[in-house]
Amino acid sequence: MRVRRLVMVSLVVAGLAATACGPKGASKETLSALEEAKAAYEQAVARRDELKSQLEALQAKLSLKEECEALKSERDSLRAYLDLLEQGY
Repeated sequence: MRVRRLVMVSLVVAGLAATACGPKGASKETLSALEEAKAAYEQAVARRDELKSQLEALQAKLSLKEECEALKSERDSLRAYLDLLEQGY
């Protein structure tokens, strides 16, 4: 009696598990939403890459500006030193 009951419960549980884990078809709305999400993702990746290249270009430009400022500072320092030398110091 107990074995029979255990077998019946096991079969019921196995049947429920088989139907719950079986293949399911996605609805058209779900597929459409998935396609929209994929397209949005691809656009976001493209935008990220575009912004990344812009950032690199701006960083290079900033580096050149910083180098230019350093050179101007050096020029001014050398000019002041030259002025001192011309005055006889």
